[in-house]
Amino acid sequence: MHLHSGNARQAAAARAGILKVYWFKRGPCCRKNAYFLPLFAQHTNVEISKVTFMSTPIPTQTTAARTPSANPALSRKPLPIRMFRWLFARVALTIFRVSVHCPAEVGAMLKEGGVLVTGHHVSKIDAPLISLTSPVPLAFASDTDYSRRSEAARRGMAFLVAIGCGDVFDLDATAPFAIRRVVKDLRAGVNVMIFPEGQITLGSPMPDMPGLDWIIERAGPRRVHVTLSGAEQSRLFAKRGTKWLPRIRLEYKVYEAAR
Repeated sequence: MHLHSGNARQAAAARAGILKVYWFKRGPCCRKNAYFLPLFAQHTNVEISKVTFMSTPIPTQTTAARTPSANPALSRKPLPIRMFRWLFARVALTIFRVSVHCPAEVGAMLKEGGVLVTGHHVSKIDAPLISLTSPVPLAFASDTDYSRRSEAARRGMAFLVAIGCGDVFDLDATAPFAIRRVVKDLRAGVNVMIFPEGQITLGSPMPDMPGLDWIIERAGPRRVHVTLSGAEQSRLFAKRGTKWLPRIRLEYKVYEAAR
């Protein structure tokens, strides 16, 4: 390991043991600055051939200061990607004959962040439609078994994330740590979308999973409810559909007005 020392500030950084990695033996590292603690050097599977000390302190991040835009997957995308997303959404919603009703009140709530969005899960296309029609990108909780078992679902979710339709994270209703992730994101100002029934239904609502009450009690979020009408009739995406391309309507409401 070859170390460079310079002025007094670099020497102070050296004593603090803060490293800035420029090059790995296997090839170039990330173009952006990557900061590591001395513990990084203990990893035997990575060989460092050139290391230099940095003279600038590591910026500290606090959970309280986090906003929805602080999530890299939910950050504002470049203009070409946003244009492609807009065009893709228009084409997809036209093909699937989708109409949307979203009051200005709901849009204002979502832009402020920290909103828990829920909806009845009636088909496999529910989450993609919500991601394409939501006023702002959402973080979607996906069933762990489903996301791992279905290659098509995994690729579809990756595509929607890439074009700026939101973020996706695995959620196992039986794992406390996964549910705590939802609470942490809501407190940090991220809008989270979940299907509290935990499975695709036959059209009529089912009881919510018990973890929903725990999330609401711990995070105390404002809530928005999405009603999907018509998707349960789809032969392609629902359990007992009777139509190939039924008309689908999405209606966003503040939770108190949704029941």
